[in-house]
Amino acid sequence: MTKQFVYIICCVFFLIPPALTAQDAEETKSPWIHSWKFNLNGSQASYSNWSQGGVSSIAGAASTIFDSKYTNEEFANTSRINLKFGQTRLNGDDVRKTDDLIRLTNKTNYFLKNKKYSAFVDIEFRTQFAKGFDDDYEEVISKFMAPGYITESAGLSYKPADYFSIQLGLGLKQTVVADTSLSTLYGVNEGDKIRGEGGLTIALGMEKNIAENIIYSGELSTFTSFVSAVSSTDVNFTNEISGKINGYLSTNLQFVLLFDDDVNEKLQVKQVLAVGLNFTIL
Repeated sequence: MTKQFVYIICCVFFLIPPALTAQDAEETKSPWIHSWKFNLNGSQASYSNWSQGGVSSIAGAASTIFDSKYTNEEFANTSRINLKFGQTRLNGDDVRKTDDLIRLTNKTNYFLKNKKYSAFVDIEFRTQFAKGFDDDYEEVISKFMAPGYITESAGLSYKPADYFSIQLGLGLKQTVVADTSLSTLYGVNEGDKIRGEGGLTIALGMEKNIAENIIYSGELSTFTSFVSAVSSTDVNFTNEISGKINGYLSTNLQFVLLFDDDVNEKLQVKQVLAVGLNFTIL
């Protein structure tokens, strides 16, 4: 547990130079806009001779999001680092993961005559920090870069409002499994470390204040491979609602639907509800 939190802290400190640049940018009214948020939450329950029953537990999670955007009359470039990691221990047993994400994205938009439309180039990298285990907590089924996903796409974007956008393009997707013993779990041929695909990408994104101190962020992205049936389209639908209780306390709800039949023929569902400390650094 300690090692993974060290990874997050190292990544956070890696962001300090851009943070300092952001302060200078504000003073000179630069076209750069930076945003950096950090969240820490936890829970603990302990029982002794409790007649109604109960399981002692301790849980903790940390997340950080850093955004950097440059905009001028001709184009905009947006970069994001999104890191999440959480663990829990039940009744003194082994520690289990509750959240784990490393996601790096960079998107460049070249504006057309009507600036609601733009040509875009988008690159994304996604993996995790720590090992993941099966339901019986006996076999390792995932780890850092097993799998890792790299996607590159280019096409046309439509942004009718500041809080909503639609993208349609052609894309490449590489599935990387550094540990070849796990290759077949993620659609990679046995003994191979990488699988490449080309296909059609569609993405819808929304980030909007839906009430006072409550922000909704959602993204629906699909990848349809040219060599697979349309019914095998990869779908990733992420939803996150963040509510601010006061200057430091916040609540966060994540709800994710994922379909990738290279990994699981059933719909994957993830739901996380957390209350904790929230810090806006930039």
